[in-house]
Amino acid sequence: MNEHTRVSDGLYKATTHSGVVGEIHFAPPTAAGSALLVATGPPDHVIGLSGASTHGSEEEIYRAAGLGWIPPAARALPIDEAGGVVMVEGLRRGSAPTQ
Repeated sequence: MNEHTRVSDGLYKATTHSGVVGEIHFAPPTAAGSALLVATGPPDHVIGLSGASTHGSEEEIYRAAGLGWIPPAARALPIDEAGGVVMVEGLRRGSAPTQ
């Protein structure tokens, strides 16, 4: 690593010697699910989960929001459409998710 900058609590931006820029996120185990969602989820999707618990696994956060777990590939969709994708995928595999 060539240099790094603290952006906020638990977030650093770093640049390698070859110029590649990346983010490094640190979170306590109790907030790992929400940290993962915020770091990797589309902003509109994350906002759609506001009000849900910020502790626990991704599955627990979705459950607290009254939703089944939404796979990362469907998270670019609005929350109401993403739930339909989860149901279709579950039916396709013969195991529709329950909420």
